[in-house]
Amino acid sequence: MVGTGYRISERHTAILMPFNPSVMNVIPHAKELTHKGKIFTAVRHAPTETKLLNNLGIEVPNPILHHYDWCDTTPFESQKVTAALMVANKRAYILNDMGTGKTRASLYGTDYLMKVGEVKRCLIIAPLSTLSTVWEREIFQCFSHRSAISLHGTKKQRVKKLAEDHDYYIINHDGLEVLKEELLARDDIDAVIIDELAVLRNSNTTRWKTTKKVVGERKFVWGMTGSPTPKGPEDAYGQVKLLTPKRVPRYFKAWQSEVSTQITPFKWLPKPSANDTVHEAMRPAVRYELEDCIDLPPITVSTREVEMSPAQKQAYKTMKEAFYANFHEGEITALNAGVQTSKLLQIGAGFTYGQNELCVDLPHEPRIKELREIIDSTEHNVIVFTPFKHSVALLEKQLSKTYTVAAISGDVPKTQRDKIFNRFQHGNDLKVIVAHPQCMSHGLTLTAASHIIWYSPTPNLETYEQASARIRRPGQDKHTHIVHLQSSPIEKRIYKVLEQRGSMQEALLDLFRAELK
Repeated sequence: MVGTGYRISERHTAILMPFNPSVMNVIPHAKELTHKGKIFTAVRHAPTETKLLNNLGIEVPNPILHHYDWCDTTPFESQKVTAALMVANKRAYILNDMGTGKTRASLYGTDYLMKVGEVKRCLIIAPLSTLSTVWEREIFQCFSHRSAISLHGTKKQRVKKLAEDHDYYIINHDGLEVLKEELLARDDIDAVIIDELAVLRNSNTTRWKTTKKVVGERKFVWGMTGSPTPKGPEDAYGQVKLLTPKRVPRYFKAWQSEVSTQITPFKWLPKPSANDTVHEAMRPAVRYELEDCIDLPPITVSTREVEMSPAQKQAYKTMKEAFYANFHEGEITALNAGVQTSKLLQIGAGFTYGQNELCVDLPHEPRIKELREIIDSTEHNVIVFTPFKHSVALLEKQLSKTYTVAAISGDVPKTQRDKIFNRFQHGNDLKVIVAHPQCMSHGLTLTAASHIIWYSPTPNLETYEQASARIRRPGQDKHTHIVHLQSSPIEKRIYKVLEQRGSMQEALLDLFRAELK
């Protein structure tokens, strides 16, 4: 292949160009060749040499695009571009949308760097639910020449696993604290992939500080997230300070002032220029939307109005009256509105807390009936989300009378979760998963399902978007449906804000204030 003033030899993995003394000085192992009376310079076409040539003003294409076999698979164009970004940059942001195949893209990049000797071993930091079901599975299926192990279990088990010889070590974000000292001692781990980088948006947390220590000055560090600023432009600060700290001010307050305007002592609104400021800070980066990468069947988002039972209506009315009686003379704050929101959502989901914090189940037959009708309407698998642990158990008990059901909550161990996900996705004997959305909001591919039913809404936009993306991913061949069940004003307001990607806190405060007046 001929470039401007050079030729790429794919057979010899080399760049050939007219003799260039500057290249010979900068790259000592470059070779001088004579052919038909002409003198040439030959340079290995690899990441380090490409970087040096580019610095000299010789624009050479990324070597992975010419000399990598992509493990005998057919990558999306977005995956090629993403892997090339990683090869060319020791710090970079992978901001591709959910479902665009960024997991495999990052493995292409690191596998190539291992093949050319730029990387020895790679540490992958990811959400707990994805360690085995996403990362280990992907490495096993497409990179069988590589070995990987999840660093999960007791401290003793984790230390033992880390001592084994593998290409990839996979650990959850909070697991870093357990193995901090052992990882700091491993200088042979010279590349780090941080999946769901946005969980590190707050630089004051122990999680962030531990990650910063472990990442340190390792040769390559890349951050991956499809939602870099889930709650606002301030969220970019911790992520950038971790990867490319020179791109943000030293202190958070200065960054906050750059991207937001203070309205009240506790309220900040994004500046019109906020997105541009974040875009400039999170560089170098790549961003692909799902629609840019693959053709997927259509998705339908619908809402179903459900009548509350008399018991629910009475409980809802009593709860609201008590709240407004307490705060009629005072200010409704984000804290007390948040507590009240949770209590009202619980009533909609079919339970409440009585005296001594004892949980009381409320009759909610109309919502259960509607849920069953939706499940019966499809021959495919179904995922039901509810943001309350008690509601998960309640629905599992109700639905198990008719369907094969598995429940996922924070109480379910990782190994058991992995078995449930595998059975749901690859088996034929599990119809419904009832889950707390935070336990299924990252990385999982569950395309065996055609429907996600939100039995009760979550007030967290990031969790909602991530959880709702579990079924619309590569490999999906069915028309997919997201169904919202709603009965009360608070549920309607939450779904509306989620769909509009608005400020949940302000919307709920406005709702309570309006009703108080």
